Amino acid sequence: MVQCVAFGCKEREEKGKKGFFRFPKDDVTCKKWIKAVNSRRVIDGRLVDFKPSKAARLCLKHFDDSCFFHPPSVMASVGMELKLKLKAGAIPTIFPETEAYKASKKAPLNPNDLGPGKHNRAKYGAYSKRNQKPVIMFLMTNL
Repeated sequence: MVQCVAFGCKEREEKGKKGFFRFPKDDVTCKKWIKAVNSRRVIDGRLVDFKPSKAARLCLKHFDDSCFFHPPSVMASVGMELKLKLKAGAIPTIFPETEAYKASKKAPLNPNDLGPGKHNRAKYGAYSKRNQKPVIMFLMTNL
């Protein structure tokens, strides 16, 4: 299963979902991608700069619409699905620590928007029946 290598990104490739890109083979562009990712890993207790493997991928969320031949947001709004293709020299610019990434995230949910809470445990189910049994036994013996 393919997963985005950007720190803090939890995007995974699922069936029918597209938009993962390999690091470029061109050394200059690849170095720009690595610098943009700016991810450091802890290996054997040491902080090491990120070096992409052959399997390393970045998801489309880290690229601006201007990086694509056919912008994904425009294609989605029209209802078309074309192969996502990056322009030559496209550099990922949207990451968790940037304002552009934070703006693309959904606002946190307000508890009032979620609807009514769970049922009170004392009123429903087996828990309440077990608590009612002594009361019923008391009433039956004293009547």
